[in-house]
Amino acid sequence: MDHAHAKSDARHVRLHEKAFVHLERDPRLQKEALRLLETWLSREDLAGCHKHLRRWRELLLTKSVPEIRQCVFGADRDLLQCSPLAVAISPRERFEVLASLHG
Repeated sequence: MDHAHAKSDARHVRLHEKAFVHLERDPRLQKEALRLLETWLSREDLAGCHKHLRRWRELLLTKSVPEIRQCVFGADRDLLQCSPLAVAISPRERFEVLASLHG
């Protein structure tokens, strides 16, 4: 894995770790993520991502947060690249995570 890809992967992992904490605490965030997924799935310009988006929808509808986390950090790691979980993180938290990776 090249350096740039490793940094990107670390960013995605840290952001998702934070998102999963919030999803555990507030199940309403799962509904927000599903709404975002439906919006994205209706967009033709995102057709290349639809396979991943449908997998996210399946996970959010059928799995517990710990199970989703296990899938996303395991066999479904490619889902980190196309994720609806940004709804679970505030802009300030996102900034703090990104800043912590640079400094």
